[in-house]
Amino acid sequence: MKVFYFLFFIFPINGHSQSKLDTSWLVGIDKFRLVVNTNNNSINEVNSKVILYKNKKMLLTDSLLCSFLKFQFDDINKDSKKDFLIYKNTGARTNLTYYLFLYIEANKSYKRVVGYDEWPNVGRTKIKNILVSEIRSGTYEYKFFKLLDSGKLINLDVSQVDNELDGNGYEKGLKRARKLLQKKTEAQQ
Repeated sequence: MKVFYFLFFIFPINGHSQSKLDTSWLVGIDKFRLVVNTNNNSINEVNSKVILYKNKKMLLTDSLLCSFLKFQFDDINKDSKKDFLIYKNTGARTNLTYYLFLYIEANKSYKRVVGYDEWPNVGRTKIKNILVSEIRSGTYEYKFFKLLDSGKLINLDVSQVDNELDGNGYEKGLKRARKLLQKKTEAQQ
């Protein structure tokens, strides 16, 4: 199935104000529309209402904390379908957090991934459905997760600190995550 996207963005005005995002895209024959209204006067509590429509019918609503309004597409689970992220906030040293809405092929719908927004700088690895959080705090700490097709995020309890900032911590952590998954697969067989 070919995925086509038509985007229409309305970005926020900087400063404390009401901000709105209204964007639409196609996935196959389904048209999705995302509307986010943010009241930037409050950045420490829920301040944004999210509504997602599919073919003009309300699919989901959610209330989020967004320090400012930013939206992007990304294929987080490498299934060739575009998932979308909504910016939550940042900590020290550019530790950015996002809410992830994963496209679920079985439902031809989107689902918010619970817990994704609790980890900064989450990205894909070279292993399908394995994600890494890069926590920057003078050193880099990598934490690894498995993202199930159902949209459930599982903490693999694999963590690796990179004191030298040379990337070896990431590679060691990824190797440990791969071994853990191999053991779990072998145990299930």
